[in-house]
Amino acid sequence: MVGKLPYHLKKHFVSLSHMGVIPDDVDHDKLYEDVNEMRQKYYHVPLNQVSVGIAVQDLFQVAYNHRIHIPNEMTLLGKSILTMESVATFLDPNISVVDVAEPFGKKLFWDRLNPFVNRLSFSIVLLALSIVILGLIVGGAISGTVSPIIGKVPIVEISFFIALLMILWLLFAIFRPGRF
Repeated sequence: MVGKLPYHLKKHFVSLSHMGVIPDDVDHDKLYEDVNEMRQKYYHVPLNQVSVGIAVQDLFQVAYNHRIHIPNEMTLLGKSILTMESVATFLDPNISVVDVAEPFGKKLFWDRLNPFVNRLSFSIVLLALSIVILGLIVGGAISGTVSPIIGKVPIVEISFFIALLMILWLLFAIFRPGRF
């Protein structure tokens, strides 16, 4: 039964065991089986059809059955979710906690993604600058002149200056306050 659990979940179990959350004498095969059963129960179900309260209860039941220590903060969070869902269901039986929480989750996702996107953009800009400089160096070396001049206009230097201005503008757009 252990082989059915994905590798990344097995790594979580190892981490939890090292933290002392999972007792040493727990039946790991049965625990893996129960977690896999719970994962299969919710895996392909659309979020609007999942009762968050029941999912939290299932999670706590598996933890209780295997004597897994759940930190007090997590227990309080689970109880708060159950209370919130029952009050919301009492006030509006058609409400879905997932539908209410979805906009906040999207905003949180994009807020956490923006620094990564900015760093990625910055890396691409630096790569582009390196390629432009390399092209100027190689082009100058192949032509045998330091600065090809067409009609007394230094094309390479003007192109480099324009590229530099574009890169500085892009860096300003990335690093302006509140963006990085």
